[in-house]
Amino acid sequence: MSDRECRRFLGENSKPNEQQNCSITECPYWQTSSWSNCSGKCGLATRDRRTWCLYNKLKVEDDYCLQMYNEKPSIIEICNQEMYCPNWIIGIWSEVGLIWFLFIYCLNLVFGNMWNWNSKSFGFV
Repeated sequence: MSDRECRRFLGENSKPNEQQNCSITECPYWQTSSWSNCSGKCGLATRDRRTWCLYNKLKVEDDYCLQMYNEKPSIIEICNQEMYCPNWIIGIWSEVGLIWFLFIYCLNLVFGNMWNWNSKSFGFV
């Protein structure tokens, strides 16, 4: 519906103001804290901050700022998204690794502990 039609039905002075005249000290505004540290070093880590509405240097309800700006500044964001997260991939033992382990184990059984090894050398806990 056009402005002209709305005014005809609702009255000539019914349209709300599209702008509000004010100075910086008279209009409410959003204040934000600094961003926190990232929750992680890579991937989808997040960080957050606090936001509040100020009017004449006093903290007021968010509704005052929402009337002016229609939305609140974001309080959470993804950080370090461009950083690749390394990850271990665990596979099954190959036959060569198992044969090598059995070979060394048998040599130690036959000839004694010549190489002073333990199970941690081969990834066993």
